[in-house]
Amino acid sequence: MRAYIETLQLDGTPVRILNLEGLLLTKQGVRSKDQMDAALLRRALETLRKK
Repeated sequence: MRAYIETLQLDGTPVRILNLEGLLLTKQGVRSKDQMDAALLRRALETLRKK
């Protein structure tokens, strides 16, 4: 997962986050909520890639 960690500045404080690709990898479960989250993340990534 380290490859998917990014650092953002929040009010001057560095905050490490998992980017959308990394978050999508965590949503590969069989729970319906995970599947819905994964679909939303895929759409978000697709939209960002088109820009």
